[in-house]
Amino acid sequence: MNSGWPRFADSPRQFVRYLRELKRRGSNLLITGDVPDTVTARATQTLFGEGDRRYRVLALLDTTSRIPDSLSVADDRLWIVERAGEKRSARPSALSDVSMRETDGLDGIRREIGAAADFYDDEFDGLDPAELRIGVDLGVRDDRDSIQEFAEGTAEIVADHHGMAHYHLPKPDDDPLVDELSPLFDARIELRQVPGQPPEQRWHVPAFDKTTIWVRL
Repeated sequence: MNSGWPRFADSPRQFVRYLRELKRRGSNLLITGDVPDTVTARATQTLFGEGDRRYRVLALLDTTSRIPDSLSVADDRLWIVERAGEKRSARPSALSDVSMRETDGLDGIRREIGAAADFYDDEFDGLDPAELRIGVDLGVRDDRDSIQEFAEGTAEIVADHHGMAHYHLPKPDDDPLVDELSPLFDARIELRQVPGQPPEQRWHVPAFDKTTIWVRL
């Protein structure tokens, strides 16, 4: 099994440069894979990153399991949006200090993401590239049209603040919906869990029409 950062087999440096460009201008990434929730949670924690100047917006079904270990649920750099009507496994006590925003539907989530981004931009004297991190769960009830409208609207917010957003689609990577939605995103991160092995990831990058090798997540 390969370790370290994802990379193209024929040009490792090309992928590193691509990641730097995504961080500079902002990015929207689609995450796919028929994997356990623990694998998805690990991917989210990795993409949210660490550091004092990271401002995270969570619109997730299982919020507490995807908060980076370095970040307290009571931290003022964390903004949680709860999807109304979705089940969440977090214990109530774990969220007692978090200001929850409940909203119904992807349009409400998009508006809340925009409000959070504007708040952080004003409260912390502007945001540098990649400081704003957004994570969203696309529920099984979300159809293609609603996801497309949501992704396009959120992409404008991400671009305005040079942020980095990732969207979990709970579908195998070869699902037809994945193929239909992929053009809306800068890249797609495919997750897999081989029995008895650590979880892995690989990136599909349409800008180069390339896919990275599988590496440990």
